[in-house]
Amino acid sequence: MTVDRPRTPNGLAIVGSPPKTIGINLNRAGKLIETMNVNLKKGKYTYTFANVEEDFEYIIEPRAFVVFEVGQGAGPYKMPSVQPPSDGVHFQEGHKRAQEYRNGHVRDYRIVIELHQLSAPNRDEFLLGFLQAYVQANDMERGQKYVNTLKQSLAGGVYEQAFELGSKHTNKQVTDAFIQTTINRSLGLGGFELGWKAGYIEGLVQQMLKKTGGDKENLYQEAEIMYNSLKSA
Repeated sequence: MTVDRPRTPNGLAIVGSPPKTIGINLNRAGKLIETMNVNLKKGKYTYTFANVEEDFEYIIEPRAFVVFEVGQGAGPYKMPSVQPPSDGVHFQEGHKRAQEYRNGHVRDYRIVIELHQLSAPNRDEFLLGFLQAYVQANDMERGQKYVNTLKQSLAGGVYEQAFELGSKHTNKQVTDAFIQTTINRSLGLGGFELGWKAGYIEGLVQQMLKKTGGDKENLYQEAEIMYNSLKSA
């Protein structure tokens, strides 16, 4: 959590010279459970909530700020807990994939392909782990956005339709022009665009493995190049 310029409850920006310390009040079930002091460092107040096992809310208390009108502080903001399931196998895998994605070591469509192979409960467990990695990195808003995109990528049968078209394209049962048109229809649709890309690439790769074999990772690279060239055209 990083706070640059807290606001009063009605949205007015807090002005004046910032004090060295502000307060963060933690509340659960409407009761104050803890107050932390956060010091100003390099123009920001930064605090990381770690090991969140129960949901709570927090309020940022301006204290010594000079404000346009009196208020109790900014908030309340919700901090949900994320707990791994009992076995944790797919939770840990999702956590690992999120870290790899943050570091640029795994492609987004590969995560969708992996998710598609899981049962619904295991898929939910994977996504919990994925989100937890972003919570720990103090980037929960972005993590939740990505989780929603991943969920959408597997909704509505888009992945399965694209997989079938990828298989047919490898066997020259559909034309480049048809694939180009279908790709264009998916562009700008968030998770649906990602789901189409993932399904199409996996369809290409599985058919190429059947026909010619070869190194699977190289085939994924070739299939992605094919997708991008059709998308550009």
